[in-house]
Amino acid sequence: LAKGPIALAVPVGAFLLARFAFYREPIPWRRLQPVSLLLVVLLAVGLWGIPALIKTQGKFWEVGMGDNVVKRGMESFNGRVQVPVIYYLFTAGLSLLPWSAFYLVAWPRPVAPWKWQQREALLLGWALGPLIIFGFYATQLPHYIMPGFPAFFLLLFRKGPEALRDAGRWFWICVGGVGIPAALVAWADTQLPIPGEASAVGTILLLGALMFVFLSVWAVLARGQHWRWALAGVFVAGALTAGLTGVVRAHHPSPKVLAAFREMGSQPRQLRSWRYEEPNLVFYVTHPVEFKKKPQEVDSTIRWAQDQPGRTLIFLVREWRLQDQVNSMGGGKGWATQPSQDHRAMIEASLGDKFETRTVTGVNVARASWVELVVCVPKGG
Repeated sequence: LAKGPIALAVPVGAFLLARFAFYREPIPWRRLQPVSLLLVVLLAVGLWGIPALIKTQGKFWEVGMGDNVVKRGMESFNGRVQVPVIYYLFTAGLSLLPWSAFYLVAWPRPVAPWKWQQREALLLGWALGPLIIFGFYATQLPHYIMPGFPAFFLLLFRKGPEALRDAGRWFWICVGGVGIPAALVAWADTQLPIPGEASAVGTILLLGALMFVFLSVWAVLARGQHWRWALAGVFVAGALTAGLTGVVRAHHPSPKVLAAFREMGSQPRQLRSWRYEEPNLVFYVTHPVEFKKKPQEVDSTIRWAQDQPGRTLIFLVREWRLQDQVNSMGGGKGWATQPSQDHRAMIEASLGDKFETRTVTGVNVARASWVELVVCVPKGG
């Protein structure tokens, strides 16, 4: 509900799809008591929404709704290429592994052409609703369609685990299409000339690839009803996941930024970040963060920090993106050693000797990149 009207769009979309696409007959919708239900929802939202508007002087609506909901619907996040619908068909297959190998098992058979039983129609509307809602939303992130996952599992196991044996050809396409490339990535990771300071990138690629290899094997165990081995595999998956997230957490730039400020004896009360546009900065510094990205904003940002005590800065000086490596190798140019962004000379010249600085490096997971940041505190400020 913190995301606004979209929280209501999912159940409403599920009902409309069930009624007009999959069941196509009147449904006793009055049992949902929509009027009283809406009043309860508005009451729950109002208990925290109104105080949030007052405390933020209206910015909760202006920024929280305007920027983080409406604007993201029209502008892609981090400059990503928008791929309507197909993006989520791909990411859902990865998110739901090993169970995405059983898509055809989950899909119910209609009782007539484009007509399903009432309960199955509702589950289909629930599962596909988020995909349709976010399929054309400009900012595409894998977790957006998670509200539909419970319906998928209810459809998958409505006839018991024995139905998994009827997975069909899609099962092997899915398992092979994920497991084989993941195994190749794990092997290639051992051959990549990753510099020592960025070795965490190689570790993340290796652990992530091994996780998908394992999930593909797990799908085979589930299909064969080898539940003891599959249950043991849960602990292996947990260990791989814990290792992967542990490495990501240890090498993420945002926590390191906070540590750098503490090392310089500063607690940011206001922060501007140039070209490092990660919202999680707000979580770590617990104070307002303004994001800038235009070259002409470098000097004005420096002046802003010097005007008042407690203002601090972050500049992205270099970045190496995984996509650059993929493009370089795909074009037959080999490993790309040059960064996709390099602003060191400009930033150093602009900062001069007016700031105490620390260099922070790490893996920016949101952009699949290795970044080098400069954290700045005005001297005497």
